[in-house]
Amino acid sequence: MSLINLIQYSKLIEPHKATKIKEFNKFLCNEFNIENINEGIDVYIFEEIDIDFIIRGLNCYIEANNVSAQNTADTFVAAVYELLVHVEQKYGTKNNILSNIDKHKEFMEKTKEVTSKLRSTVSKDIATDDDFEKLVNCVDLFLEEHDDIESELSNEINLLISNRRNKLWHYPNFISIIATKLLMVYGLKYNVIISLNVNEVDLENRNIIINGILLPINSDLVALLKIYMPIRKQLVTHYNNIHKKLLVSYITGGPYGSREYGKLYNLIIKNFKSFEAEVFASKKILEMLDNGLDTYLVSKLTGFDVTRCVTIQYENRTNDRSEEYCIDKIREFLSNKKQVGDSQFINCPFCGAKKNANIENWIIVKFEDDNNKYIACKECKGLAN
Repeated sequence: MSLINLIQYSKLIEPHKATKIKEFNKFLCNEFNIENINEGIDVYIFEEIDIDFIIRGLNCYIEANNVSAQNTADTFVAAVYELLVHVEQKYGTKNNILSNIDKHKEFMEKTKEVTSKLRSTVSKDIATDDDFEKLVNCVDLFLEEHDDIESELSNEINLLISNRRNKLWHYPNFISIIATKLLMVYGLKYNVIISLNVNEVDLENRNIIINGILLPINSDLVALLKIYMPIRKQLVTHYNNIHKKLLVSYITGGPYGSREYGKLYNLIIKNFKSFEAEVFASKKILEMLDNGLDTYLVSKLTGFDVTRCVTIQYENRTNDRSEEYCIDKIREFLSNKKQVGDSQFINCPFCGAKKNANIENWIIVKFEDDNNKYIACKECKGLAN
């Protein structure tokens, strides 16, 4: 029996294709009940892979990674096709997609039918799917290289507290990863991230309150924050700088300031020389708006004004949305806004009812056979449709 290790194979190909092969490897292992994705796969499995199987894998990749651009999905298709070629050339395993002209044509047509539904282009003010994947990989690579990061951080902080070291390396990178995760998961503006309060994070129940909105925290972020919280306590105690902000500087024990953008986003700056972090926030905002979340609620959550949120969706509209449609939406959004003191009314995305944006009026809902979580008013609970 000949085996191919797709993790090792991915290290030999172009980085932007390697991420797609890793995702396809997960799909393969799930479909063929292979428990360890790091183990080799019997090459004869590739004889059983047909067009429908690859289409399912493509759709799974698009959905799991919130892919919005045609070129990213096309790269996935190209990477899988090149994998089939590699397996045939190295192991002699035949696949009809390669050997049968009609099957090859059908493969090209059916995969293009899927990818053509996505955006052909995105504006320069929003990160591409590949950029987003690269950032995810940068975070994962750091954590893989520092698989005992909790001990490394503890040792480093102890050296700082005992005055045996005044410049740290692990902590700035780790705090940058937390900030980057907050940016990627919630699409937050920098000033929102540095304004988060430690008492608004509930790790036991996996919740966080952001601008008055109660939201779930994913498992990756929970794991990072569980490591971070004791370190934060050490720092604020050491400097006797007691305050409620979540993210703290190791130099003062105090919160990060509005001009310390480069410190919290050093991971992005190091890996994306000409990028601003907001392009990644914009991608998440677009994703939320495309999933039907109310524009005003997205604005309240992320800290970006309503006009900016509408502009992001307008400039990256899909082919099935005309310019007239988008202009009508802009007018609707601008005409519906009502100020009430420091808060505002927003429309429930399910029943359309106007509710005050206070958290007391809203809940997180999840539906059967849908992995997404949505925000709905407490009256309809998302059941209006």
